[in-house]
Amino acid sequence: MKNKLLDFCESYYKSTFFHGKHITYKVCVLKNQVSQFTLDNSNNLILIEGKDFEIFKDTSFFKKQFEYYLNKSKKCLSMSLFNKDIDSVGIFGNKFKILPINSSSKGKYEIFGNKIYVHFANNNQIQKQKLINKAIINIANPYVTKQVNFWSKKMKAQIANVLYKDMVSYYAYYSTKNQTITFSLQSLSFDKDTFDYLIIHEISHYFFQNHSKDFWLFLENFCPNWHEFEKNLNFRNQQS
Repeated sequence: MKNKLLDFCESYYKSTFFHGKHITYKVCVLKNQVSQFTLDNSNNLILIEGKDFEIFKDTSFFKKQFEYYLNKSKKCLSMSLFNKDIDSVGIFGNKFKILPINSSSKGKYEIFGNKIYVHFANNNQIQKQKLINKAIINIANPYVTKQVNFWSKKMKAQIANVLYKDMVSYYAYYSTKNQTITFSLQSLSFDKDTFDYLIIHEISHYFFQNHSKDFWLFLENFCPNWHEFEKNLNFRNQQS
């Protein structure tokens, strides 16, 4: 689902009583899409009211999707890369202060110690976010590359490339076509132990392209306590 579509569709809000609480979420009407729950760019719960909505709303799958994405939204918001004012960012347990500079040198960022200076013009928030994302990748990439190389060698896998993407559907995914692991910016906020598990999980997909029993047995050779990480990150439901 392209999140840009959600900005221009007909929409309304719906409230549901769930586990003793009223849950309010946005419903976007997109009749040419398949009905589903998802998250928007702010990790808020969204329901796509698609062409099959009348059938979808009365199925057990509707309830399972609702609960899964509601929990995912809560986890993403609680582990958010940015604070609510986007004036600081946490990367592998280290906090960096974001200092915006309204200047003519737009499209530029500088990193000094634990401070990120972002140059952008006319309060352009989209431009600001793109620059922050670039700075985050610049800071995180040396550690990510080192750890991917370490685990690739240890697990005897060939990982050709590492990419980063601003996405909410997955923490990471592995592409068998070009032997690339793509990490979400969200995942860069994890502590190092959790991120190492994410690397191990994705490299395991080099050998197994699903979450079969053999996949988990193989993964356990390199992370015996994988159950603890799975409980927190819920990879099995993500199908990453």
